[in-house]
Amino acid sequence: MYSEETIEKLADLVRTSFELAPPYKPIPLAENLGGDVVKNDTTVIDASVKKHGAEGFIINLNPEKYRSDDAQERFTVAHELGHLFLHMGFLINKKLWESINEETYMAYKSEASPKHKTREELEADVFAFAFLMPKKEFKQQISRNRSDDDDTVNINNIAKHFEVSPKMVLTRAKRLGYVEW
Repeated sequence: MYSEETIEKLADLVRTSFELAPPYKPIPLAENLGGDVVKNDTTVIDASVKKHGAEGFIINLNPEKYRSDDAQERFTVAHELGHLFLHMGFLINKKLWESINEETYMAYKSEASPKHKTREELEADVFAFAFLMPKKEFKQQISRNRSDDDDTVNINNIAKHFEVSPKMVLTRAKRLGYVEW
């Protein structure tokens, strides 16, 4: 089990190690890490990640759900990268990574409803939000997009900056305590 702080630090480490600049693009990162992002399996609910060979991996997106490079697709790929690092040990835990076979990733998938996500699914979500919208940069965007008149925040501008949906911005703002649930 990982704390949100640990997951935030890991997402920061990944972005800085690969010298990524906003908006953060998880698909080119996955490819740079030796992975493939494919859309060819309609049997997965949303997406999956699995080890491929000794050092590679495949992120598979359901082609019926993801037809173009959009905000939800980028979030989903970042989520699968979260599983790759946190739960499969890729580049983080050599012993864990070596113990993974091509079926192990299924252990992290759940048929549960979104309201009842597994711990692993919640951790992968935290990674995705932290990767796409880093805490420090997110706080700066909140300040830059706050109205002086009525203290409202232009969520759409923040979404454009990070190339995510307004709903993702609101979820991140709530998780960081900028907006009440």
